[in-house]
Amino acid sequence: MFGAGPRSTRCPSCGRGPGPEAAGVGGVGRCDRRVKVTLASYELAARMGADYVEPDLVSTKDGVLVARHENEIGGTTDVAAHPEFAGRRTTRTIDGAAVTGWFTEDFTLAELKTLRAKERLPAVRQRNTIYDGLFEVPTFQEVIDLTNGSRASSAGRSGSIPRRSPRRTSARSGCRSSPLSSGHWTATG
Repeated sequence: MFGAGPRSTRCPSCGRGPGPEAAGVGGVGRCDRRVKVTLASYELAARMGADYVEPDLVSTKDGVLVARHENEIGGTTDVAAHPEFAGRRTTRTIDGAAVTGWFTEDFTLAELKTLRAKERLPAVRQRNTIYDGLFEVPTFQEVIDLTNGSRASSAGRSGSIPRRSPRRTSARSGCRSSPLSSGHWTATG
């Protein structure tokens, strides 16, 4: 269980979180019980005692920050089932390696909102597949709104600790700079 104090703050499925001495950080939410990086996973983490969630953020084509662990969304959304987006499948260089898929920076927020999240590792987190197709890709603002409205943690605090997605796309991808990558953001909580 996530939370402050002596309870473990690490997710039993992915192992993310600080340690038992720190405030409970829900990381990508409760990825052992919901599709990760969704409002449902963050909300469940808060209900189970997380003081904070740590959304990884990437930018859309129109510069909106969305919560995704990485900018390639072929494995975490149903984009492949949308024939209208088939032509956007491309290959990019990420962290020095060629990656083929669909990338958030090629979609407007309105387009991303037509997609639904799915479990990236169905063989590992089989139970989560029952939630495939139920949840939207959340914006950073939606995560902020959720955590600011939730005071369910054991310490009576809740917030978000944003971080830029750890994977880096080549500068040649044409991705617009977002407020996060420009350093114009603050943590909430």
